[in-house]
Amino acid sequence: MAYLQGFGPEGDFLRNRFSAQWVDGSPSAARTVIAWGNVNFTPPEAAWVRFNVHHFPVAEIASLGAPGANLRRIDGTVMVEVFVPVNQGEGVVDDHCDAAAAIYRDLTSQQGLRFGEPSVVNVGPLDGWYKKDVLVPFVRDTVFT
Repeated sequence: MAYLQGFGPEGDFLRNRFSAQWVDGSPSAARTVIAWGNVNFTPPEAAWVRFNVHHFPVAEIASLGAPGANLRRIDGTVMVEVFVPVNQGEGVVDDHCDAAAAIYRDLTSQQGLRFGEPSVVNVGPLDGWYKKDVLVPFVRDTVFT
């Protein structure tokens, strides 16, 4: 198995998958506009999402024989913040949450990423938007030598 080495390749994989799968209709078009980290963004008047990745402390889980060759497990969460205009009901936001969750549900990549079951947090009204967050836990095993 070719492990992803570092946060850059991991982030590229996660962002590329989301971008490629965040489509709807025929012909396929983006479900909503996506706000990406560290990129200027002005929210539209329609629904939109913000994509984030969060990491937690790294754990060394095995020594692989040679000095310094260690397998480390990195825990993280893909977070998709879903925003819809207030007073549209929960159906619209829930449809977007379901679509975001499906992108990573039951996925095991060939690069050492494994994803857990998505969950949704109801944030509620926020600055003129109704917001829910889709959280998808993952682990990445990485060999450092």
